[in-house]
Amino acid sequence: MTTQESITKENDQKALPDPRSTTKVVLDEAKIEAKDQGKRLVSKVGKTARAKADEAVSGVSSKFRGAESAINDAVRKLEGEQPDYVVEGARTIQEKVGDAAQYFETHTSEEITEDVRGYIKNNPVTAMAGLAIAGFCIGRFLKASGGSNNRLQQ
Repeated sequence: MTTQESITKENDQKALPDPRSTTKVVLDEAKIEAKDQGKRLVSKVGKTARAKADEAVSGVSSKFRGAESAINDAVRKLEGEQPDYVVEGARTIQEKVGDAAQYFETHTSEEITEDVRGYIKNNPVTAMAGLAIAGFCIGRFLKASGGSNNRLQQ
């Protein structure tokens, strides 16, 4: 092999890229693209979830407003027929339900979540007791619902 052939062979070998480095570059680019797409997807899902949660909060607010209106109707019927302390108690309940409706109308789902977290952190025993009572009530409700279905099947 002549010197010229040897130099040409070396230049040809240098001109060819190393397949391992090319593969690494392609994989690194794919990894970056996958991360970017993942971030965009998570952001989109987060926005959709927040919108749905805020929609649910709006529904809760309207339910509270409906309950407030029903209590107001009941208060008007109670006036003159029941003792003052009963009427005042019903008015107090109406006010508290109205306050709850206003809270849900003026806060986003994120703010409500943070408020709940803060309450649980500051009042863990009360929060656990409330959850236990709610769990008990839900269990009783489900048991009663299931019991009536079982009786119909027998």
